[in-house]
Amino acid sequence: MTKFKTLLMSAAVLASLTSVASASTIVLNEGAGWQYGQIANIPNAKKPGTFLQVLQDVSGSTVTAISADVDNPGGATFSLTDGFVAGDTYSIKIGTQTSLTGKPGINNYQPDLFNNNSGPYASFFAADWSSSSFAHLQVQLSMGDYTITVKDLSTNKDGSLKFGAPAGFGFRLDAVPEPASWAMMLVGLGGLGGALRARRKSVTA
Repeated sequence: MTKFKTLLMSAAVLASLTSVASASTIVLNEGAGWQYGQIANIPNAKKPGTFLQVLQDVSGSTVTAISADVDNPGGATFSLTDGFVAGDTYSIKIGTQTSLTGKPGINNYQPDLFNNNSGPYASFFAADWSSSSFAHLQVQLSMGDYTITVKDLSTNKDGSLKFGAPAGFGFRLDAVPEPASWAMMLVGLGGLGGALRARRKSVTA
């Protein structure tokens, strides 16, 4: 709970570090690191006494979705993790594709393809991404523009969020190195390994 209060207090300062579009979407850029979003409840006018979920940005403004523009030829990874109160189960829907679900448990998406400690909200979500207490999601995206909607599946019978509202989560978009870049990295590591072996041999001699 203290962690959540700290986030709310710092939201005004950090809001300028996130890319929030005036067109009611959260614009997510490659390499921006951990960002903050949340799910909240609003009264369901069609069914009094029940609630509907809305997606909000860090300032608490309701948005329609997360907008991701992947420019990298090698594609990018979209990652999401729960935070604050363990137990939430999230689902995402990308465009018209089938929803993907992330449940609390061991993070099967590690080792990381990105610098986990980057972004304005890394202090809140870097540890959660590596923790088995929280939900995790990751999906590979090719070049293109994407609209990503998020839903919290942990709800009570009236539709309210089971673990309290708003339910905060962290998300990020990271470029995937192109095959040529990976090859250069492997060649460099191979050369370094050879140099170390040669050095050990000369020391032994």
